[in-house]
Amino acid sequence: MRPWPKRPPALESVAENTSDAVVAPLLWGAVAGVPGLLAYRAVNTLDAMIGHKSPRYLRFGWAATRLDDLANLAPPDARPRPPAQARTAPQPSGPFGPRPKLASSTDRQGI
Repeated sequence: MRPWPKRPPALESVAENTSDAVVAPLLWGAVAGVPGLLAYRAVNTLDAMIGHKSPRYLRFGWAATRLDDLANLAPPDARPRPPAQARTAPQPSGPFGPRPKLASSTDRQGI
């Protein structure tokens, strides 16, 4: 089995910063409004400032890091899915196959 291919560090940095600075705040803003957006940015900034940065903050920084991990944890239904796993609406069908489409007033010829 081959190991996973290595990603360039710049790509990983851009993805992480885009998630932290753009995508997650917009998600929290949509879910919880402006207070949710501001709370997420506060937690993210706290993690960036004191999260496991030095021995001085080791005992205090773990809480900021874990809180940031919790804020970035998305439920499985919120994550993007590959097309094969995407849910589709069930198609209506009768006992003998698909139901025929009924004509509407806009489907008439000559109008």
